[in-house]
Amino acid sequence: MVVGIFICSPISAFYTLLGSTISTLTAMGLGASTYTLYQGLWGFSAVLSSIAIGGMFFVADSWALFRYAVIASAFTAVVHGSVVSFMAPFGLPGYTFPFNVVAWLFCLAGKQMSNLMPVEISKMSTPEEHIDRLKLCKKLTSIVKQELPNYP
Repeated sequence: MVVGIFICSPISAFYTLLGSTISTLTAMGLGASTYTLYQGLWGFSAVLSSIAIGGMFFVADSWALFRYAVIASAFTAVVHGSVVSFMAPFGLPGYTFPFNVVAWLFCLAGKQMSNLMPVEISKMSTPEEHIDRLKLCKKLTSIVKQELPNYP
């Protein structure tokens, strides 16, 4: 899976490994069973959160984004543990609900967080393309400022 993600987006592959590592460490800290850790149940939603926060929903142009992706992965693991505990008596799995909760929270709070640049839904693509688009915008802005000195 990671190789396929890497072919499409090396940045997303990095955040896949980061999310899996952080969620596994968080789950171990919470006392999760080794059986569920081995199955990867704790990492699934956290990997999705890490990829989403680490470059899909925001432009990956700062270390702040890395820190937020780490926080999102750990928080998703905590939410996963809560959801699984809540749903167990009903015999229902948590699926991607923890990812949805964390992604919504980060997207709603994204404009308030420092150094984060949200990506419009209509412009969503790979993290690499978001970075290229940002570089192009900065280059065009510098050209306009050179040509029009009074431009804000």
